[in-house]
Amino acid sequence: TGLWRRGTETFAEVAERPQEAAEAGSYTLHPALFDAALHAALLAEGPGEARIPLACTGVSVHETGASAARVRLERLGPDEARVTLTGMDGRPLATVESLVTRVMKVRPTELYQVAWRPAAEAGHTDTEHELLDTADLLDQHRREDMPGRARELVTAVLARVRDRVAGTRPGRLLVLTHHAGGDDPDPAQAAVAGFVRSTQ
Repeated sequence: TGLWRRGTETFAEVAERPQEAAEAGSYTLHPALFDAALHAALLAEGPGEARIPLACTGVSVHETGASAARVRLERLGPDEARVTLTGMDGRPLATVESLVTRVMKVRPTELYQVAWRPAAEAGHTDTEHELLDTADLLDQHRREDMPGRARELVTAVLARVRDRVAGTRPGRLLVLTHHAGGDDPDPAQAAVAGFVRSTQ
């Protein structure tokens, strides 16, 4: 929540989010709190090349269950620092005798970028497609019971699909359904939609 500098030392205050703070008592040292402390160390590097933690040695936990901490980072070298975590009341929480970081080199070619490419112009075709409207089929199959109605509708569509596949007419068979999805679908129409998807 805060970051300050004094010479070769850096100070930070870190805290967990409420949902993580509620779980703090289940951990010796909550990983989110420890991670926030390490991020403070990385932010202390200042502008320039990004750094990532490489190794932590001499880790000691003095008190468990903390959900917030004050962090003190003491520079030991160009790539090394000592990290001390204390409670908001000053009680020792944890110590990392040595945190070693390294530069993370990212080449520009490894980053994803948006690139627009012109689409090839689609060729014009005069091929005619056949439209099969299931509403017309329902006019021919008016059974009251839904299972029978769905079976007859799917059977009728199947017959048209078989006829189309067996023939040599150009174009495609377009099957138009009505209320096959949504909050209140028609079971017969939904059955046809599922059948057509399975045959594509």
